[in-house]
Amino acid sequence: MLDVRPHIYLPVAHSVLRRLSPFLRAVDFALDWLLVDTGMTVYREGDLADSMFVMLSGRLRSVEKKTLIEEFGRGDVLGMMEVLQKKPRATTVLAVRFSQLARIPEGLLNFIKLQFPQVGFRLVQLLGQYYSSLHRRMPYPPATSLEGPGDPMNHIKNLHTIAVVPASAAVPLVPFTCELYHALSANLNVLRLSSQKVAAHLDSSVLEKYTLIIIPSKYRGRVPKLWECVRFRQADFRLMHWLNVQEDTCPLVIYECDYTATNWTRRCLRQADAILVVAMGNKKPHHQTLMRELLSTNQDGARTNKELVLLWPENTMSPSGTHEWLKDTYYSGHHHIRAPKRMFQWSSKKTRKSSREVYPVRDNEREIVDFYEKNVFWTVDFRSDFARIARILTGNAIGLALGGGGARGAAHVGVLRALRERGIPIDIIGGTSIGALVGAVYAGTPDAKVEKRTRRWFNWMTSLWRKVLDLTYAHSAIFTGAQMNKTLQDLFEENEIENLWIPYFCISTDITTSEMRVHRSGPLWAYCRASMSLAGYLPPLCDPLDGHLLLDGGYVNNLPADVMRSMGAKCVIAVDVGSSEETNLYNYGDSLSGTWVLMNRLNPWAKPLRILNMEEIQTRLAYVSCVRQLEIVKKAPYCSYFRPAIEPFKTLEFNKFDEILAIGYEYARKKIEELMQTESFHSLLVGDASHNRLHRQVSKNKVR
Repeated sequence: MLDVRPHIYLPVAHSVLRRLSPFLRAVDFALDWLLVDTGMTVYREGDLADSMFVMLSGRLRSVEKKTLIEEFGRGDVLGMMEVLQKKPRATTVLAVRFSQLARIPEGLLNFIKLQFPQVGFRLVQLLGQYYSSLHRRMPYPPATSLEGPGDPMNHIKNLHTIAVVPASAAVPLVPFTCELYHALSANLNVLRLSSQKVAAHLDSSVLEKYTLIIIPSKYRGRVPKLWECVRFRQADFRLMHWLNVQEDTCPLVIYECDYTATNWTRRCLRQADAILVVAMGNKKPHHQTLMRELLSTNQDGARTNKELVLLWPENTMSPSGTHEWLKDTYYSGHHHIRAPKRMFQWSSKKTRKSSREVYPVRDNEREIVDFYEKNVFWTVDFRSDFARIARILTGNAIGLALGGGGARGAAHVGVLRALRERGIPIDIIGGTSIGALVGAVYAGTPDAKVEKRTRRWFNWMTSLWRKVLDLTYAHSAIFTGAQMNKTLQDLFEENEIENLWIPYFCISTDITTSEMRVHRSGPLWAYCRASMSLAGYLPPLCDPLDGHLLLDGGYVNNLPADVMRSMGAKCVIAVDVGSSEETNLYNYGDSLSGTWVLMNRLNPWAKPLRILNMEEIQTRLAYVSCVRQLEIVKKAPYCSYFRPAIEPFKTLEFNKFDEILAIGYEYARKKIEELMQTESFHSLLVGDASHNRLHRQVSKNKVR
């Protein structure tokens, strides 16, 4: 109606303003509405903090000296703490995509506090929470030895829009977005939009870059050369407004791009908080370059975070060649998905030839959506690869952190068995020392083979002949490390970390630079070997990339739940199998005679005294920072701490694999049942069941 009778805008606006209170009119007068285009800055580091901002739409990024600090989405507030502290801006904030903000000047904030004093008290509370969070905040560990994608997942915070871009015409785009929609709907209300759906709701003209407006005949003489038509971007504005309404209605919107560089594709990329580039994993990257043409339609969106999704046939044993894809530095993360066969049943039905490639015809979108509504949307599989990527994208990932402890690490396998039987998925896995090995086996192996492969490696470690062959003059260590290398190479072959099905990391200690290393890419066997290299037993491993000397990660972080948290896990299950340090030691005063200690031990009638020897003292010194970190992990609210009763077993008792596994399994079964009773953990898997049924029944046509 407003399009037909635009003159009613003013009476309507006047009527609304008359009903506002004087206070709201004053606030409306003082507020500034800002439109920030992609790449433009809201404020720079060092600027005067004279106002705070509220995000209305779009996405902003806060950076400090080229380091990503945080990202902001719809509803977030930024710049408030600097205004309250009356300090200059600490970071630079720029727009990742076209954004709308409300600017609240400091004067307006003071006016509100005078009118409503309780606002001032609330701001003081927020300031106190901010400072307390600074004290609790753990610094993110140094980068891995081989720099790879997927730094701390700040880039997925508060996502509202996701654009899906095909890397080639072979990608089953509509089935992929339907699968993703199905997985995301487990936890929140999701809307899937395609060009066909938009054209059905509005009309096809909104998908054109310009709308032709016919000039009436009486004005044709007044506009020479333009009497036939005028190109005007009215349709684009209409489309943008409609999309903004959809984003306000639904917590998450999936934008399905076209196979060609259309105006709809450009609009999808401009609206996206994150972009999923979907490619076929079993085809070479140089054969899949369509996404470059599509991404070029929105050159301003270079800063938008892009995640690579590689689709593999369902029977694929292990991904390969991922490093070829990751040479493109603009990917901030990657995911491997075993695509169900149903996704490809429409691939060969209809195609259309263009000058360069064969593109699927989108006429069967209705048929595909009908199939998913009838056969898929009413089923649930929380352990599927699509469910995993959905939890990661929405910040609901479940992480498993496995600690170091030598042979006691067989308990990790028991925990994995208990998790599998209970149907609990693992979205991210990582560990230290033996935890790094068990985690790597799980990340790259179907569940049924984890125990078999891990048991085989434990059997190798019980071989006395291997140890004898590996002995050497103890210059750096008593073993050469060659036999350990061989067992790991036989176990993992030439696999790389980025080729694992599940996101994985392991921890090592860099004694060249005296820091912790987090490995998320590179040769799997080498970094597992580095993470398990006990000083004195094995020589440090020379990093394949930079030659730094790497030792056991247990010296700096024996249970890396904090690293798991920084990678985006909302709930972390941390399994501790480290040795328990005895604290009931004999108080011998301020001096100690070694001769007296020796005589006491030789005397059969003397009372046994617990006094540390030099080796034990050195070991405890090496693990001082690790013990402090462990105490922090135990108390962390995001962490579920598991500690099986494996104290009787020693670090090198690899021949007791089955016994230790059984203890870990029985302990984990009970702990998991307790964990499932907590609503916070249960909601990660099933979300709100009533919402799911209602959502799928009421909005049955929304996905279409």
